[in-house]
Amino acid sequence: MTKRFLKEAVRLPGAMARKLTGMASPETVLPSDTASALRGSAAATHDVLIVSNCATPFYRRAIERFCPTVRVTAYTVSEANTDRRGFQADCARNDIVLLLPLAQTYLDRPEELGDKLITIPPFYFSGYHPDTVYLTKPGEGQVATPFGVYHSSLCFLGFEAGLSVGETLSLFTDRVYDDMGFYALWQTERANLLGAFAAAGIPLEARFRDWVRRGCFMHTINHPHVACLVDVARVIAGKLPVEMRDGDLPLPDALANSAIYPCYPEIAEANGCRGSYYFKPAQSDVVLTLPEFVGLCYDTYERHGRGTMSMQAGFEQKSVAFRDHVLGRFGA
Repeated sequence: MTKRFLKEAVRLPGAMARKLTGMASPETVLPSDTASALRGSAAATHDVLIVSNCATPFYRRAIERFCPTVRVTAYTVSEANTDRRGFQADCARNDIVLLLPLAQTYLDRPEELGDKLITIPPFYFSGYHPDTVYLTKPGEGQVATPFGVYHSSLCFLGFEAGLSVGETLSLFTDRVYDDMGFYALWQTERANLLGAFAAAGIPLEARFRDWVRRGCFMHTINHPHVACLVDVARVIAGKLPVEMRDGDLPLPDALANSAIYPCYPEIAEANGCRGSYYFKPAQSDVVLTLPEFVGLCYDTYERHGRGTMSMQAGFEQKSVAFRDHVLGRFGA
């Protein structure tokens, strides 16, 4: 709520103010006593800096709702990297600094932030999407499709091995998932996610159980449902030295506009949620079937050519498992 808007709200006659207050407008006009109260609390405002990844706007909105007396500056870690001098100045002038670990490497002396630094780990969980990987191409960076930079390891490895689309489709089975170690990944991913946040002083054990009860809580391996980000912000807000107004505060889930990978039915059954083989491209409401998805990926890979791409560091074990346990079934 801007100062200009509050000033104009106070000028309105009482009847008009009450009428506007009852409207379902995104900028509902506040009664003059509430506006005055907010203006009066300005002296107690703490300045908060948030630098994260694609979760940045959600953390900002949630923190502003939970702690209405704070003044938030927020931008992405890539923006911080582009203007490191401005980023360091922002860290110095803000009372509380919430940073992704990568952003901390852009500071000359991050230790000087002291107690005002709160680390926000990246939200990464592939337990529902153990087939998802990133691909890179020398000189070009990450390989993209209409699904962004997310890829199916089975689809990519099948292509690289010279399998046809039909043969690659036959890989999407319970047996192959077991051979690839997909089912075993859940507990490892759970421990990694909760461990990273606990180490940053943000315990999420109880909230993780709530997420699981609601079903698959990830759109992709690094895009959680917005409710998860609100829960993280809730814990962080409780650490700030300001008034906190806790409550069930839903935010629009803009990450749902990006690519959405399904939790495969076999993986979903093992993890107690609903699954499918329907894939949603980024910035689209179109839903693709598994054959359509594999065909689209093959089109992309053929344009790049076999042997020109590789899975990003950290996913190497999938290549080993595919070679040792899966590929032999095709006589390769």
